[in-house]
Amino acid sequence: MGHLKKSFAATMIALVFTALSTNAAVDLTGNTNLAIGKTASASTKGVNRAAENAVDGNNGTTWGPDYDATGEKDGSWWKLDLGSAQAFTTIRINYNNQAPKKAKIEISNNNTEWTEFAQVGSDYSNAGDNNTYIYKIGHRNAQYIRISCIEGGAYGMGFNEFEVYNHAYYLTAITVSP
Repeated sequence: MGHLKKSFAATMIALVFTALSTNAAVDLTGNTNLAIGKTASASTKGVNRAAENAVDGNNGTTWGPDYDATGEKDGSWWKLDLGSAQAFTTIRINYNNQAPKKAKIEISNNNTEWTEFAQVGSDYSNAGDNNTYIYKIGHRNAQYIRISCIEGGAYGMGFNEFEVYNHAYYLTAITVSP
């Protein structure tokens, strides 16, 4: 019976860890957005759609190309400078109808050498609801975060807010009684 309890407990721990590793909804209430007010730059911008708009804390402003821009749908990028290397676990993006079909998120500590760690967009299973996508990306540490559009949506790629959090994931102890 002791072996069965240990096996069941190990299975439950594995299930809880798996559930926490997916892109399921994350409550970020009370967590500090590390991106707010930081320096942002981009390969392109539309009228009144500057890169800084994505880190101003205002969902009423937007970064991205103009809606009628041609040739700017694929290959555009947006970059965040956190000021120094920061630990983070979660990225939330409010695309406001400008979600790319495919994009990649990369990190760097020197703004020269980039490491890709996620492919995102509406063509992937991590697509969000209501144009807000939350990516639980594991523990990362970097100064720079860049999102590059591989294949744009109908309006290329743009977003109202790009948020970065060092959100703690908690495992709850499960007690199994015989």
